[in-house]
Amino acid sequence: TQRGAYAPLFWTMVTCNFILPLLILSFKRLRTITGCVVASCFVVVGMWLERYQIVLTSTHADYMPSNWDVVWPTLTDYAVQFGSIGTFFFLLLLFIRFLPPLSIRDMREMVHGK
Repeated sequence: TQRGAYAPLFWTMVTCNFILPLLILSFKRLRTITGCVVASCFVVVGMWLERYQIVLTSTHADYMPSNWDVVWPTLTDYAVQFGSIGTFFFLLLLFIRFLPPLSIRDMREMVHGK
């Protein structure tokens, strides 16, 4: 996987999971909340790429080596992926609409009447 057809996915995963967070968090002036959020966003992207690579490379190898080929996602694969992301955000917005987050300070003011 280091030099094959999936090498760009592999090296992007390694960069996002290890190299960039290590570089960001190794400098003291970047070790802030913003730096930690940026590093964690890179890790989330890298972990998604890792799962994607696990699924993608497991589907390209059949039991017969003559059937092995590089698998690229189809329009249906993209539709399922973006549909699941859209469903997640729709359910999140519904959750926020019907169960809005309340701060503890507001709740204390309502209970104690201050």
